[in-house]
Amino acid sequence: MSDFVDVVLSASGQPMRITRDGRTWKVCAEPVRWFERVPWWRSELRMQRGANIGIEVMVWQVQVRLGDSPRSELVTWELVHEPSTGRWTARDGTLGQVSA
Repeated sequence: MSDFVDVVLSASGQPMRITRDGRTWKVCAEPVRWFERVPWWRSELRMQRGANIGIEVMVWQVQVRLGDSPRSELVTWELVHEPSTGRWTARDGTLGQVSA
């Protein structure tokens, strides 16, 4: 499941806070970044005719906690940045938990 989210980045470009469905979540562990290729037809980018390559998107795996409460459960998400629009989507983590 993917949702559009608002992401606040640190000065070094790492996610710090995410607003999803009107709720603000705080990143509580060092995020992990990688890049993925997605088929061009799944992206809002348009490729020239005949191109048979994917679009590279940046993905951050984050552990977040609702608000500032230390009692809030940690949740793992993957934040995907769409380069052409600057929009972010969140998907539930599929690669397991990031160690805190």
